Amino acid sequence: MQDTLTNLINLLDAREGLKWDVRVVKDPQHYIFQSVLNPGTSSEEIGVQLWIQRNPFKIVAVRSVRGLEPAEKPPRTQDQAVTDSVTLKEVDGRSTAIVWQTKERPLKYVDNATILSIKKSSTADHLGFGEQGGRSLFKSETLMNFFSKYKGGPNTIHHTRVTGEP
Repeated sequence: MQDTLTNLINLLDAREGLKWDVRVVKDPQHYIFQSVLNPGTSSEEIGVQLWIQRNPFKIVAVRSVRGLEPAEKPPRTQDQAVTDSVTLKEVDGRSTAIVWQTKERPLKYVDNATILSIKKSSTADHLGFGEQGGRSLFKSETLMNFFSKYKGGPNTIHHTRVTGEP
């Protein structure tokens, strides 16, 4: 076992021969986190982008996918030069699509619970998290439990309500 999660990730990536990095692009309205595969090489590719909108607060995950044309257009920046620098390549029948997003102003606080409201695409069939992500359909609210060492101590269980309504 490794001392830190970072060391474990580096060890597993090295074992798989995987090289990746995270880049942050700042815009007056967004922080854009990009997962970059094979950084600094001719085969460099952007995997997933997380667009964190500042006001109103909103999170949008974008990636290049195969399939039908996306139901919604991905976010854009106010600065065309920034937009050009974060535009994903659309090759081999792929197009840029929103794969996950929150509603605007998605965070709500009730007692010990933090509620994150998810906006489910009208064309989505499944929505989920982690290893089992996408195995079941969110037709109504789902509760997700997690531990936080920062709020209430390391042994405090927090409950988060995830909504999947359109």
